[in-house]
Amino acid sequence: MTVPMFGIVLFPICLLFWARPFLMLQLLLLVGIFPAAAALVLGGLGVQPTMVPALAFMSFVLLQWILGVHYPGDRTVMSLCFPFILVVTWTLLASLIMPRLFMNQVMVWPQKTDAVGGRVLLGPSFGNISQDMYLVINATFLVLAARFLTRSDIRIDRLYRTFLLSGWCVVAICIWQFAHRVAGVPFADKFFYSNPGWAVLDTQMAGPVPRINASFSEPAACASFLSEILFSCVWIVLQGYSIAFARWLIPASALALACTTSTTGFITVGAEICLLPVAAIATGAHKVLGNITRLMLLGAAISGCAILVVVTVAPQVVPAAKFVYQSTTDKKDSQSYQDRSQVDHDSMSLVGETYGLGVG
Repeated sequence: MTVPMFGIVLFPICLLFWARPFLMLQLLLLVGIFPAAAALVLGGLGVQPTMVPALAFMSFVLLQWILGVHYPGDRTVMSLCFPFILVVTWTLLASLIMPRLFMNQVMVWPQKTDAVGGRVLLGPSFGNISQDMYLVINATFLVLAARFLTRSDIRIDRLYRTFLLSGWCVVAICIWQFAHRVAGVPFADKFFYSNPGWAVLDTQMAGPVPRINASFSEPAACASFLSEILFSCVWIVLQGYSIAFARWLIPASALALACTTSTTGFITVGAEICLLPVAAIATGAHKVLGNITRLMLLGAAISGCAILVVVTVAPQVVPAAKFVYQSTTDKKDSQSYQDRSQVDHDSMSLVGETYGLGVG
């Protein structure tokens, strides 16, 4: 058992502020941007940083519950979460029953494909247990956090500002890594990528352009997070909230997302743009429709000016941009896309082979 540098920093903070559960929630949002790091390494298994503040929060709230502390929305939360709890219960039972029920009858893709290079016969493994542990912790945390947040003194806006702060942190790390890949600026890769259970893809290139993954394990994961930040900021700005913290994060997160050159991120942003009018109509925020038009025109104008400046100052960017665009449009022809599609197809075929029960 070893404690990486990330854990050396995180454990004392959680211990010091253990009796402040709301601060633990804020800390969880911040450390959530470091999924490729490890707070603790047990053999070849790395404990993700979010587990530490989550367990600290859960232990304090459970202790309060044992001592008789109740929250205003306890009954409402439990009634809303009851269907979810049933699904989690069935999932746990299925992970125990199905690998034994259909053992050696169907072929499945293992969690770690590097060791085998293909599908293997279904059978119980430690992967079932480890995933069950994560599922139980996540489900328990959801219920406890939902009950805790019904307290009258909770400031949800502080949690949201912490979420925005995490977005700014990822943008800063993207810039830092870009400077490292381009100009050789020292980068704390051992700090960000200390989890031995993750395959970190931090050296990928899109032609002459380095693909940025920041503190995540791959560019696609970084792009997915940045698209969440981008869409959230756009939505609250369109709603009329004057939060400079979020307003400036729109162009910053968009630029950082572009640095990932992730097809997943680009497609997600495109889908979000198409869904903006739908979201405005569905929520009854019809005044947002006009703001959407103005924001799109402003964004197009700023993007056009920025492109002209970049093309003039650095014309070598043009062929690089063409290569990235071509790689994105030809994604279906890539080997990685075909491999993932094959895995998806094989997994879906298991539904019929197991009479609709699945393999747990």
